[in-house]
Amino acid sequence: MPDAGPLERVHTGWRLRALYPLGGRFPALELVPPPVRGAIRRGLTRTAVAAHRRLVLRARVVAVTGTAGKTTTKDLLGTMLAAAGPTAITHDNDNGVYGVPATLLAIRPEDRFAVVEAGIRDQPGEMAWLGELIRPEVALLTGIGDDHLPAYGTRDAVLAEKRLLVDRAATAVLLVDDPAVESAAKALSGRVLTAGRAPGADVVLEHARLAWPDGLELRLRIGATRHSGRVRLFAEELAPLVAVAVAGALALDVRADVALAAAAAFRPRAGRLSPAQGPRGSVLLLDEHKSRIANAVMAMDALARIPATRRIAVLGEMQEVPFAAESYAPLAEPAAGLDHVIAVGRAVEPLRAVVPRAAACAGVEEVAAALGELDLGTGDVVLFHAATRQHLLRIALLLAGDDIGCRVRRCSLDWRCTVCPYLRPGPPERVVEAH
Repeated sequence: MPDAGPLERVHTGWRLRALYPLGGRFPALELVPPPVRGAIRRGLTRTAVAAHRRLVLRARVVAVTGTAGKTTTKDLLGTMLAAAGPTAITHDNDNGVYGVPATLLAIRPEDRFAVVEAGIRDQPGEMAWLGELIRPEVALLTGIGDDHLPAYGTRDAVLAEKRLLVDRAATAVLLVDDPAVESAAKALSGRVLTAGRAPGADVVLEHARLAWPDGLELRLRIGATRHSGRVRLFAEELAPLVAVAVAGALALDVRADVALAAAAAFRPRAGRLSPAQGPRGSVLLLDEHKSRIANAVMAMDALARIPATRRIAVLGEMQEVPFAAESYAPLAEPAAGLDHVIAVGRAVEPLRAVVPRAAACAGVEEVAAALGELDLGTGDVVLFHAATRQHLLRIALLLAGDDIGCRVRRCSLDWRCTVCPYLRPGPPERVVEAH
């Protein structure tokens, strides 16, 4: 499955990060103190983006933020809006101080819509600057999770940061399944559309069922009208994001039936619970782009619902939690419904403490060998879930017989292994993390 969907013509804009002032390509700026340098870069970037926005006034700009589900929601909404007119979207999840200006600079005069994903890096106040650049007509908020708690302390503080963007929009679209977001809806002064499983939402998710291997069968209710469709998402927990995206389309005057029909063309990004062909008719469910405990539980629950001959989970390191049994304890219950569990790297000790039957593997070669011994075939489904730094995609490449030279346990590069220039020689020492 390719990394890029049909809307990924915004690559040109993404490459502009090397050209616009925030990219730091002006040597003279390196002579001034960092705080001053940052202020200059932001000022120049603000000027460049504002000038470009005056050339593309036709585009209706929508922002997507939250602590989970941003990229999937952005891609869903982008797919829906593209059915109504030319649409620019954020490249992959390039949603920070580089990616947001790049996306805005990539909007073309003929574009009818622009979908901009906005994230934060644990610097309070950053979202205010991004909101000033985006100036969205509509803003979607997907929910507030545990991300960023070390920097902000509480979920309420994270929500306050996200609201610096949402408050700038004329219309806010909120996933009200999250109690914190539901309470925030009452404090917003502009138009608010709500979405989710809550019966009182403007767009209600009434039904979601996994129909493997095609995706989720969905039914939405908007007022007294019901709409059914199928979307290539593979966890029922992700279904509310479809409701949020449909609500976003409605806010931009795209009919719900048009939006949901267009969503049939959606494909999950590689590494985000996306299926790929495995050995001898087996299926690999790749979810190794990023990891949180909650995401791992969701992925394992999704795997347990798949009507497979054998369900196998390859689990690596979870991000932002200690390597301790208590951190990995939530994985014990979903693991009980699987046929095989394989632990990788530093996840071995804490995972085996809560799932004693899990096989232990030090790295990707050992996992590939263990899966080889299982003699994968038609009907088998293998989940790969781990922190990005472990790059478990290399296991799929090894199973396919690809000649790769990279055997490091983990590295700091965010690139997909399929496009990494170090796949065969292995990465330089400066990006390799300690074993």
